[in-house]
Amino acid sequence: APTTATPGEYYFSYLKQAVLADSGAMVTDEAVLSRLFKVDYYFDLENNFLKSNKLDYGNLRAGAEATKDQIATARTVTTQISSSISKRKPDSAAIDKVSDLSARLTTLGEKLEQLQLSVEQGLTNEDSFSQTGVLSSYESAVGNYNATFDALVLFVDELSAYRDALQDQDLIAGLTSEEGNALFPASNKVSEQFPWSRDSLEGPKDPLNVFNSRMSAADASVDDAVSNSLFRKASVDADSSYKAAQKAGIESLISRSKTEKTQFSVCEVSELASQIKAKWEAVKLTMENPGARLEDYEGVSSNLSEIRGLQDRLTERYNTCINGPTPTPQAPDYSGPVQVLVVALVIIVGAVLYFQQKKKQEDAEYSEE
Repeated sequence: APTTATPGEYYFSYLKQAVLADSGAMVTDEAVLSRLFKVDYYFDLENNFLKSNKLDYGNLRAGAEATKDQIATARTVTTQISSSISKRKPDSAAIDKVSDLSARLTTLGEKLEQLQLSVEQGLTNEDSFSQTGVLSSYESAVGNYNATFDALVLFVDELSAYRDALQDQDLIAGLTSEEGNALFPASNKVSEQFPWSRDSLEGPKDPLNVFNSRMSAADASVDDAVSNSLFRKASVDADSSYKAAQKAGIESLISRSKTEKTQFSVCEVSELASQIKAKWEAVKLTMENPGARLEDYEGVSSNLSEIRGLQDRLTERYNTCINGPTPTPQAPDYSGPVQVLVVALVIIVGAVLYFQQKKKQEDAEYSEE
C-alpha cells in the first residue's frame, strides 16, 4: 500500500476512481486502492460532516482559545468577588459558593487544556499531511478525533456543572447588586464562547454517535469503493478490447467458416474456427448482459486474448494451405553442364599447346639439315 499521495503519485476523487498521475492508467492494486479510498473516505467525513457540525479541529481550536480567555477573566472576577464578600460579611454562605465556582473554573481550565492538546495534535498531523502527503499522518489525524471528542465531552460536562453552580440560590442571595453585575456577565461569557453542550452533542443530530457510526462503516464503504473501481476498470477494458476485436474481423472470420466450410475442412482449420466461435459467443454474452459482474468482464479479456492467438494460428495455416509454403531462396548451382564445358576447355587448351610444341621441334630439325 502507498505511504504518500504526493508529489503527484495518485489522484483520487471522492470514491470514484484512482489513476496514476504520470500515465493516467487506472490503479488496480487492491492494497493501494484500499489505502487511498480510506483516506478519501476520511476526507469526506471531515469536510462534509464534521465541519458542517463545527466539530473539526479548526472550529474546536477557535472555540477553545476564545473560552480559555473567558475562563481567565472569570477566575479574576471570582477572586475579586470572594475577597469582597469576605470583607463585607465573613460568615456569608456565599463565600463557599464563590469558592466552589473558583474551583470549578480551575477544573474547567485543566479540561480545556487537555482538549486543546488533543486538537493541536490533530492539526499537527493534518499539517504534516498537507506538506508531505504522508497518508499515515492524515489517518492519525482522523483517528485522533476519538480522543479529542472524549476530551470535548469531559469539558462540556464540567462546563454544564459550572453553569448549574451559577444558578445556586445561596450564591445569588449572598451577592450585592454590584457583585452580581460583575460575576454573572463574566461567568456567562465562558459558556457563550464555547458553542457546544450536551444537547448539541447528543441532541437530535447526535453528531458524535453519527461520527462513530461512520467510522465503523469505513471498511465496508472502502471495500465497496474498491470493488466499484475495479469493476469500472474491467468493464472499460473489456469494452475497448471487444470493439477492437470487432474491427479486426472476428465475426467475418466466423462467417467464412460457414461459407467456406469445405475449404476450411480441407485446410484442417475447422476446429480452430469452432474454438474461436465458442469463445466469441461467450464474449458477446457478457458484453450484451447489463448485469455482468467483475469476474465476467475479466473473463472477456482472457477470452479475447485466446481468440487472438487462435486467429493467428488459423490464418497462418489457412494461407499455407491455399498458397503453399513460401519458397526458400537457393544458392546458384554450378554443377552439371558447366563442369563439362570446363573439362572440354581444358582438353582443347592442352591440344593446342601440344601441337604448338611439336611444330617448334620440327622447325628446329629442318634448320639443322
